[in-house]
Amino acid sequence: MDRDDVERLWSITMAIPVDLMEKYRTPGAFGPGVEVFGPEVPIPEDAPLQDRLLGLIGRHPH
Repeated sequence: MDRDDVERLWSITMAIPVDLMEKYRTPGAFGPGVEVFGPEVPIPEDAPLQDRLLGLIGRHPH
């Protein structure tokens, strides 16, 4: 991913309020079969920002 896009998406995602992030992680909260984010995937803090972003939204970076 483009580095500028990753940085922009990281700041946007980190600004999501905790209660809304919890709703994003709840399967079906936005309708049947809709899953926005999965459970957070643990990623080391020293990993590249793109990997940390993917982990934050519940995706495995590899």
